[in-house]
Amino acid sequence: MLVLSEMLKVVWGPNQLYATVPDFMRGSWILGNIIVIKNRVFIIAIGLLVFFLTYLLLKKTRIAWSSERVS
Repeated sequence: MLVLSEMLKVVWGPNQLYATVPDFMRGSWILGNIIVIKNRVFIIAIGLLVFFLTYLLLKKTRIAWSSERVS
């Protein structure tokens, strides 16, 4: 793990880059006693979308058929 970390520093440099959060992802919602942060909801939604699209790609296209033939 240490070697990988150092390799990344060699490629991209040791300085950290900070990204600002867009306005629509700032803040939170309060649902009863639970505070839901908009940024995390957005990240989870994007992850679920990528998962669902990958699932459709592997189940409904010819790519899935060709991968079954190889194995």
